[in-house]
Amino acid sequence: MLLRKVSKPILRQHRKPKAKRNDQVPGFIYAFYDRLDASCKLGLSRYPVKRRYYLSLEYSSELEVVAIAPILNMVWGEKILHNYYRRDRKYRHPSLNGYTEWFAISSLPQRMQLRIALWLAAILVNSCYFVSAIGLITLIAIVLTNVL
Repeated sequence: MLLRKVSKPILRQHRKPKAKRNDQVPGFIYAFYDRLDASCKLGLSRYPVKRRYYLSLEYSSELEVVAIAPILNMVWGEKILHNYYRRDRKYRHPSLNGYTEWFAISSLPQRMQLRIALWLAAILVNSCYFVSAIGLITLIAIVLTNVL
């Protein structure tokens, strides 16, 4: 009978599950332009200037800011922009972070249009919050006046 060496089992350390990041909060939506690749990155971040710095390091490129807009729900704004520019999607370096958020927007008029679209998306999302808040306050006022 042949005896085979049995390898020692790898014991996994018990790790606390990583909490899922909540991006449906106030922050910023941004558009960065990469001259080397002639494409724009559309994304969301609480700290867009830091994000630009780390993306520049990750992609070995100097990214230029096209637009940064404050927004009350980052996910909604980013989804609006990604949907609007879905035909221009450009995949870059699948191993790198955020590789699906690049778009073939290279000319100056396209970047100006992107800047306007980004601000309009922010205005749309932010106004939804204000309209719903005003509606809620009005509803509460009506209920309170009928009760009292």
